[in-house]
Amino acid sequence: MYFPKLFDLAKQKRNEIYTEEILAYIDDYLGTLKEGAVFTDRNFNRGIGNIFITKMILDDLAAINIIERDEEEDNWEDDGEQSEDSYRLLIAPVKSEDLEYAKYLANKRKLDSFSIVYERTKRRRSGALTLIDVRGYSRNMKDPIMAPFMHRLISLLQELISNTLEPYFQNSYSAIQIKQNGDGWFLYFLDEREAFSFLETVISTCLQNDSISSLLKTLEASLKCYIHHTDEIEKIYKVDSMHFDMEGKDVILIHSLEKPVESILYNGIIPKESNFIAVTEGVFNKLENKEQIKLKRLSGQLESIKDFSGEKKIDISDLAVFFTNYG
Repeated sequence: MYFPKLFDLAKQKRNEIYTEEILAYIDDYLGTLKEGAVFTDRNFNRGIGNIFITKMILDDLAAINIIERDEEEDNWEDDGEQSEDSYRLLIAPVKSEDLEYAKYLANKRKLDSFSIVYERTKRRRSGALTLIDVRGYSRNMKDPIMAPFMHRLISLLQELISNTLEPYFQNSYSAIQIKQNGDGWFLYFLDEREAFSFLETVISTCLQNDSISSLLKTLEASLKCYIHHTDEIEKIYKVDSMHFDMEGKDVILIHSLEKPVESILYNGIIPKESNFIAVTEGVFNKLENKEQIKLKRLSGQLESIKDFSGEKKIDISDLAVFFTNYG
């Protein structure tokens, strides 16, 4: 932290004002300045959004000798009214690396990104539901010799997925990992093209990464990926400060596509060791360069998705699915 005195200020002064977010903003703002630099209350207030609170904070900072008023630099309107108060930084920021503070800022950025993605998802309620699944997971996990290798593969895949997803999550606020269960990852993208590009990057990286490709070969495993466009997510709700979940017929559909799609694909169309991406028609229609990515329509009629009692749950007999395979 550039200004450790801020922690003492938070303890001594108004706790309802000096939240972690406000303290981080003050530290970040002043930390970009040099000792003796002059700034205005109006400029400082851009990150606070309340000029009354801003003036209280600036008075508190002056009281502990971090800043001081600089009346010579005050700005005045043509009619003689003062428009801005000026302040001078008295203490040079401490630029030594603070690992704890760096961790705090990294976590804060993730929390901010989560909040933005969550709010955008709730407003849109549509987008690309995306699944990544590992073929051969259950078989290998039952084998005490192969299980440790599968654990290692899942760990490497999680690291790869997190790293590949980060620009979408923290930069463009357009995607998030909803959950990871055993051999599968459920993700959400606002844009179908980004979802497809993300999956292509994950698969191509797996094929180029010696550790992952070797494990896939040893385990006789492969990646099975799905994207389904949803026009309306019926239910979206927070699980905790970094996760939200969703429910609805399209969520059920994408989680149930594996069996009917793979029963056709693995029946002589592609080898089981091949990685593939399968997309439903709503996604296909939004993608560009369809010929270049070589998406082919899956022939044959998909079996309807049934519940545990055997009753038809979702009729997908007319659902068009397109696929492309790699390696």
